[in-house]
Amino acid sequence: MKKLIAIIFISSLFSISAEAFFGKDVKAYFCNFQKGIFENPDLGKTGDPCMEGGPSKYKFYVGGKFKAKNEDECMEFIEEYADTAEMLRKYPTKDWMIGCDDNW
Repeated sequence: MKKLIAIIFISSLFSISAEAFFGKDVKAYFCNFQKGIFENPDLGKTGDPCMEGGPSKYKFYVGGKFKAKNEDECMEFIEEYADTAEMLRKYPTKDWMIGCDDNW
């Protein structure tokens, strides 16, 4: 029993580490959650277009790619990029959200 628990523990550690090192690149995005969630008649069929991975008509990607193990850098980039006066006017936080996605 102890061997089984040890194997499960070690394999879970490896899978977490493998994702960090071999995971897909991530890209920063803006997503119009107001239209994509609250005004989307197909929400029940399509799911949340901002949180589900991959492109949608409510989401667009900005900047370059970041390695999966550097997802924090991606978030720092999009937070700084979105926090400028021009971006706040163009993409107000009451309608738009930001994030990083590995399924683009």
